[in-house]
This record gives sequence, structure tokens and C-alpha cells, in this order.
Amino acid sequence: VDKDEINKIQKNSDLLLLLAWNSPLAAGTLTAKIFEYMGVKKPILAQAYKFGEIGKLLNKHDCGKVINEPTEIAIFLKKCINQWKNKNYHFNFKFEGISKFNRINQTKKIIEEYKVLKYEESQN
Repeated sequence: VDKDEINKIQKNSDLLLLLAWNSPLAAGTLTAKIFEYMGVKKPILAQAYKFGEIGKLLNKHDCGKVINEPTEIAIFLKKCINQWKNKNYHFNFKFEGISKFNRINQTKKIIEEYKVLKYEESQN
């Protein structure tokens, strides 16, 4: 599936699934996919290491949950399905502060860092 089609699918989804490694060894891992998902502003259900960077990011920006236990995932999905059936489908996620992760803001940040490095080089 090409990128445009993937974008359409994500935007038309009610919930996005992020699969990562549920291990302390993956605690510092962040995939580009999580930022892509955050940009779509759809709730994220992640299967990942709860105390790692993915869990921290989802909690900090209030845009998803990390759930690893099959029973808890089933309960969460049943709740989502019931809300959808009753046309009362919503999450309380706020997506606070995620705009700083969009490509324009990230590019500006890189340019500013580059300017600082170039200035420091010129001073040496």
C-alpha cells in the first residue's frame, strides 16, 4: 500500500495499533510510527514496554494507552466496540503538545540547531 493510501486508512480509523517490544531492553526505543500516529490525532493502543519511552510519550501527551495483557486488551476493545455501536465513540485523550512533533516544527528545530553549530564552528 502506498503512503497516500496509508494516510487515508489511518485518518479513517477509530483507533491505531502500535506493536513494539514489551521488554525493559526496549525502554529507550521510539519508532517513527508513533509520531506518525500522533500526527493523525487518533487514539493509539500500544503493545509495548509500559515504563519505556513509548508509554511515557503516550501518557505525557495524553493520546493513547499501553496495554499488554490479553484480558485488558479485550476489555478495552469491547468498551470501544460498545461505544461505537451506541454512536458514543470517544476517548478522553487530549493530544496535548503534539504539534511540536510535526514535520514543519521539527525542520525548524533542526535548522536552528544547524545555525548554532555553524556559529560555534565559526568561533573556533
